[in-house]
Amino acid sequence: MSEDKSNDTVEKATAALNNALINAVSGNKRILLLLSGGSSLALLRGIDTSLLSNNFTISVLDERYSTDPAENNMEQMMSEDFYTNAMEKGCNFIDTRVQSGETQDQLADRFNQELTEWLHDNPDGEIIATVGIGSDGHISGIMPFSENPTLFSKLFDKTDRMVVAYDANGKNPYRYRVTTTMNLFRRINTAIVFVSGENKRGALISLFDKKGSLAVTPARILREKKGFERNLFTDVILK
Repeated sequence: MSEDKSNDTVEKATAALNNALINAVSGNKRILLLLSGGSSLALLRGIDTSLLSNNFTISVLDERYSTDPAENNMEQMMSEDFYTNAMEKGCNFIDTRVQSGETQDQLADRFNQELTEWLHDNPDGEIIATVGIGSDGHISGIMPFSENPTLFSKLFDKTDRMVVAYDANGKNPYRYRVTTTMNLFRRINTAIVFVSGENKRGALISLFDKKGSLAVTPARILREKKGFERNLFTDVILK
């Protein structure tokens, strides 16, 4: 884990992301690049776009069911210069903007189907993701359900789906979520984790605690990734 109080935490995370992309490109891999919103969008501004090609499929890690461009994660990603460069390089996209008349469940089904088809068509492909962690320990759009671990498991963990829709009312200001699941997280080859802000301290402590559960701290799924600490970048000093 890289802890840094200076302004170069983003640069270090971006460098790690570029290294992961270089390794995948040099291996002639088909690449699925899944991008987090919020503060993690800062990583896009340092991506080496010369690496991009039609071998890439790009989408978001989770979506907010909203037609408001200020809320929809795909819309926010498309507002970045990175998107324009990726389009020019011939990258493919899984577009999670809400289509006309599309329900939350229909969006989840469409997103799930496209990810499932990519996995089927690219069994040797590389999945690379930028990942943020919420102050409550949530990851992607997977909120904690400490009050109901059985429901948490049913929704996010013990499912064959890559994407699910649910109502996060009372857990997050953006209540209507279309999120990737633990099933998808377990297939990610490289997760570049970017955590910024002192309000994330408690979540990081819970992440590193020897004991804990996914229902209380969903970000603990990262512990299943071998050597995950070397790809975790934060400006929070834990020691």
